[in-house]
Amino acid sequence: FDPENRIRKSSEYLQAQVQWRCDDGNWDVDASLKEEIQRLVDTFNMIKTIYQLEIGSEELPPSTLSRLGNAMSIWSVEQQFSSPTTFWKAVQEWQSVCYT
Repeated sequence: FDPENRIRKSSEYLQAQVQWRCDDGNWDVDASLKEEIQRLVDTFNMIKTIYQLEIGSEELPPSTLSRLGNAMSIWSVEQQFSSPTTFWKAVQEWQSVCYT
């Protein structure tokens, strides 16, 4: 019995069709997303501040959260969302924060 094959044969198994997109320098964020992007930037920067202040770090080794917070970059809409390349770097950093 192979659980992996069972999952692949189920209706819940999804496959994505992915296409490579080159960075042609024409990166324009939809106006309807700008507010959402600003909230994401604000949230990321708030998490950085919480880590730096070590809020909720009672069960962690000393200075763990502050070191994590200091290692995080300061986000801005212009820096993290100005091109596909910077967007994907931001996605990678956000994912790392989600795992901490």
